[in-house]
Amino acid sequence: MAYINGTATNYHDLLDTIRTHVEVTLPVLERWVVLEEVTTGIDRYTIWKAPGLDGTKEIFMGLRTYESIPSDYYNYEIAGFTGYTPGNTWETQPGFVSRGCPLWNGAIPYWIVANGQRLVVVANIESNYVSFHMGFMLPFATPGQYPYPLLIGGCLSSSQPATRYSSTSYNNWWKGYKWQNGTSGSNTSYSTNLLRSIAGSWGNYEVTAYHLLASGVQRLTRNTIHDSGIQVGYYGLRPLTLATIGGTPYYYPYIYGDIDGLYHISGFNNVTENTIVVDGITYIVFRDVWRTQFHDYMALKAT
Repeated sequence: MAYINGTATNYHDLLDTIRTHVEVTLPVLERWVVLEEVTTGIDRYTIWKAPGLDGTKEIFMGLRTYESIPSDYYNYEIAGFTGYTPGNTWETQPGFVSRGCPLWNGAIPYWIVANGQRLVVVANIESNYVSFHMGFMLPFATPGQYPYPLLIGGCLSSSQPATRYSSTSYNNWWKGYKWQNGTSGSNTSYSTNLLRSIAGSWGNYEVTAYHLLASGVQRLTRNTIHDSGIQVGYYGLRPLTLATIGGTPYYYPYIYGDIDGLYHISGFNNVTENTIVVDGITYIVFRDVWRTQFHDYMALKAT
């Protein structure tokens, strides 16, 4: 079973739930292997090697908790690596990059989707919907051309920022580097996603469904026949494609691939935690933290 949901007692319990899911619950050939971990105390972490969908890959990822009781934050650091060296510290593992995700030390409703090559977690912290991603995206290239398409995403744009979940200064990684702010045509920049490129460098990328190619022109799907060509009352799902932006007028000179299992969906006459079924597959709707404009939503494939 690749999808589970429930309520963790706190952020440490959520980490234990994630461990069990990727190490034990997944099909045998897709289970993640623990390379190093600390499972007790305040600061806990695990470094994994995931086998991919065919059991032959080596995908290196990790989760670490960090907290401050005086500042009342209890967060995760989501990390990606290009290898693993026994004896190295967390930060000195090969190719280390990371992003943060704000949580808390109370009950956490969660939604977890995983397979042999990636993990997506969504959590509800007092009606703030946060999420993170670790693992491969779906590249528009062969494995030989693009062997390590590792995508690390969180809500906080540095490794261990001292940010509480109640802050209004962050957004989810699935919106990309620059996303549409309101309807004025302006963009807001948050470097909350990191993708390993074909050339072997890490960078922040746009997610095309949430970015404007022309200032002031809304290019996002609503569920009206006038705006989208989709029958009124139904929702269209648009893949979340990672790309760079350039030129004047803007265009996408490089398009890298799609995020696995996530889609743009309109929030028009929609609500977070809503479920929809398309071709027999269930999707769960989530908003970007606390935001509720119609372009602030995504759909998570619950399989």
